[in-house]
Amino acid sequence: MPRSPRRTLRTLSGPLDFGTDTASEALNELSTAPDRVAAIVAASLVEDSLRWALNGYLILNISDDEERALFENAGILSSFHAKILMGKALGLYGSVARGDLMTIKDIRNAFAHAPRRIDFNTAPIADASQELHYIDAIARNMDRQILLTKPLSEKIPRERFMATVRIMILDLHIAGGRGPEQEVYKEQLGGMP
Repeated sequence: MPRSPRRTLRTLSGPLDFGTDTASEALNELSTAPDRVAAIVAASLVEDSLRWALNGYLILNISDDEERALFENAGILSSFHAKILMGKALGLYGSVARGDLMTIKDIRNAFAHAPRRIDFNTAPIADASQELHYIDAIARNMDRQILLTKPLSEKIPRERFMATVRIMILDLHIAGGRGPEQEVYKEQLGGMP
């Protein structure tokens, strides 16, 4: 029996494998995308990275069906908000990362649900983007040895948002990784503030 269109469409929103060209293409596409598209897709990539990081804390033999039951439809970790709260509760990151994840989620929601034209220069979006402090916090982290960055004090709202998204995706992939090489990276990361 052929798959229903709804089920087939749902596979398009499934998680990415960040070691593939598809993930790189998705990130690269954002540089030329309109603000609304960039904000929604970038936030989806961050949410996907958070899902991946949370999976790093699950038992190794969880089945695909069990994972879908947790993260999809009405699963307890199906919303971006629930994933953010669980990541903080597990100690994946601190208050600064949690705050920026919430802001990224809120900016995504504004772009996704606004019935009017908005962009990163729209006052509430620009103000929220200026409240992203994750990169500034990691720039001050003396324990951090990899993915070093500079503070973003002079960045325009879209650049600040996109830079935060990119470093958050990378850090979440390190924080949720397993294996001996990942432990070395986590140590070099110095934790997520």
